[in-house]
Amino acid sequence: SKAEEKIEEIEIGTTAKPRVLFIHGGGSTDTSDRTQEPFAIYLRREFGEAHFHMVAMRLTHDFEWCIREQAKAISSFKPDVIVGRSQGGPIIMNLIQRGYWAGPSLLCCPAVVPGVDSFDLKAGVPYVVLAGNRDEQVPYSRLIKFCENNARRLGTQSFEWVTIRDRHNLNTSVDSDSDGHVRGALVLENGEESLVALKNEEKMKDFGDNSSTPEPIPVTVRAEREIKRVTLRQLVDRVWEKSKEMTGYDHSKRFPKKWENVSGQNRRTSKEIENHYKRCICI
Repeated sequence: SKAEEKIEEIEIGTTAKPRVLFIHGGGSTDTSDRTQEPFAIYLRREFGEAHFHMVAMRLTHDFEWCIREQAKAISSFKPDVIVGRSQGGPIIMNLIQRGYWAGPSLLCCPAVVPGVDSFDLKAGVPYVVLAGNRDEQVPYSRLIKFCENNARRLGTQSFEWVTIRDRHNLNTSVDSDSDGHVRGALVLENGEESLVALKNEEKMKDFGDNSSTPEPIPVTVRAEREIKRVTLRQLVDRVWEKSKEMTGYDHSKRFPKKWENVSGQNRRTSKEIENHYKRCICI
């Protein structure tokens, strides 16, 4: 089509901006405008209208419908990187498992559901996961299990994860100050150290303002990468960079198959219907 002819392929190694597809989370209503949520505004500003695309989905409770809509978006927009927040994470995982996507993927507070989503990410794809240690919707302990499992399986060349001090929305990674500068989110030690430190911090609150009580144990800041703060843009750039570093990765093959609206494609299997209800209960 004419729209597809205008899309220029980016060669690995160039400094051109990647084309970014953003998949938002669940909880849409008839009155919500998902194009105006912080992640969408930030990514549109950072990459520009020509390099940013999203589909504002109303029926986020219908997971299979969401997967189909995003498969169509991949076929038409041809992204270089996909960013998914909350439910957008499992949507990306399903797009990869079903062969619609095999490129750089940034999973932000992925709302993975035990017994529904496989905790084993598919190999051969560059991943970065962003987790908040104060996530009130997806337990941080669950994200630790998900990330540590994939770090062991895939190795650092393919998989990387970053924990920040934030809640489920992760807005500190995109929030601007009064001058319009994005300061970035505080990066913490991944895994159990961060979780234990947070619990110690919460315990200290119970003592009130008594000056004789011990100081809260500070959350360990990651020192090995010498990054104390990180923005969403830096994480997009990081997963894009990983696609250039990965041995055997071929960016031209990130679209294993194209979406086709064939007869019967909208039918759900009994397993898909069962998983749909499990997901609705858990998130």
